[in-house]
Amino acid sequence: MTDSIAENLLIALLAVNNWSLERVFDVRGPLRDVGLMDFETVRALSEDEVADRLAAGGYARGEYMNRLMAVRILSMATVLSTAELARLSEHFREGRQDAIDATLNSIKGVGPSVRRSFWALQGLQKQP
Repeated sequence: MTDSIAENLLIALLAVNNWSLERVFDVRGPLRDVGLMDFETVRALSEDEVADRLAAGGYARGEYMNRLMAVRILSMATVLSTAELARLSEHFREGRQDAIDATLNSIKGVGPSVRRSFWALQGLQKQP
């Protein structure tokens, strides 16, 4: 479950400013291939390296947007340590949306729109 939490949050974080969830969802494979789904790796990267990997992974939105998203991804990778992802998984099992939202709110760039997208993606994953 921790992988789906991290992946869904990354997709939701990137699905802003005229990029739909579907559009970002379509590049999740390439984003994974360039290492952006591995937060241990991401934490060791610079802002420029994350921005370059976004572009290489198909999320090429220009220097400004890719750098802005790089800052947000680095914040997400910092907040979502292995221990925090395990804690979030437990909160999901317990149905503690408030606790999950509190963690999400501590990530740069996460607001109501990103949270709505994240919860929509999580809902899709709960289907059998």
